[in-house]
Amino acid sequence: MVDRQQLYPKLEELGPAEVRRRLDDGKFGERKIPAIKEWLSSHEISKTQQRHDERLERMDTSNEIAKSARNWSRFAVGASAIALALHAIVNWDKIKSIF
Repeated sequence: MVDRQQLYPKLEELGPAEVRRRLDDGKFGERKIPAIKEWLSSHEISKTQQRHDERLERMDTSNEIAKSARNWSRFAVGASAIALALHAIVNWDKIKSIF
């Protein structure tokens, strides 16, 4: 039985790339191989989860930017409507003479 509490910190020091290289080169004993593969697998899962979390964070940021853009566009439409209304009020006599 392999003591994972001693093995895993050593694997962390080496890092996944070096562990894979040593595993491919047959540098680990047969008893350690299942624990090493388990460590590599859990390391990949945590890396995948981290990428997923980062992707969600970027999506949240994108949504916030989109909401802000939507709000500014609504403001611009409102300001345009007010400008048109003011233009019509200021030029009412000219507009009235056309009709």
